[in-house]
Amino acid sequence: MNTTRIAASVVLAFACGAVDAAAVEVTETLDLSYVPQNVISFAFSGAPYFAPPPTFSMAAGDTLSLTIDFKGGQFLHLWSPQDIWAYVTSEGPPSNVQQTGTLSFLDRDGNVIATSAQRTDIDGFTQVGQWFRPESLAALPPEMEVFGLRYDGHLDAYLDPGVTTRDYTTPNLWVVAQRLEVGVVPEPPVAALGLAGLLALGAWKKRAKRGA
Repeated sequence: MNTTRIAASVVLAFACGAVDAAAVEVTETLDLSYVPQNVISFAFSGAPYFAPPPTFSMAAGDTLSLTIDFKGGQFLHLWSPQDIWAYVTSEGPPSNVQQTGTLSFLDRDGNVIATSAQRTDIDGFTQVGQWFRPESLAALPPEMEVFGLRYDGHLDAYLDPGVTTRDYTTPNLWVVAQRLEVGVVPEPPVAALGLAGLLALGAWKKRAKRGA
């Protein structure tokens, strides 16, 4: 089952009550079992791949932290990622958006393994979030086991007249690599049972040899 969590908070406020900017945090869980076998790319948008978050609003100057975790022990084994696009789409009026941000790759505990180069671009006709191309990913390790991704970005400006804020609601992820595979780390109880079975088998073999 996909899960979602969203929190929005004002990060800069003065005693007079004026608000400078807001920080929006969105966390989504993606089940990688939807990824087909023997592919070098996949793209997922909204349900059933993600549980849509509550609608949130962003204005110029706001920041977005979009975390996409992979379901219970799943990981993505990536070889030389080429294009990764993490974003949330809007039902509001189209407007090109200038954004600055980075994409981080996370281990099982949510710690950062590696981070892309910072990118500033105009890429957001109906979305917030960025498309990281080969030049932004070139310095990453050539091979990684990734348990999640996090986009951290700043919405610099809406570029079309009349658009100052917009509501967002549908999460998306697009990944292209030279090679990718989905794996699953066994949960601790399962791993413990497997180890106990191996130990029991070893003990039985020793007893069998003594009895021969």
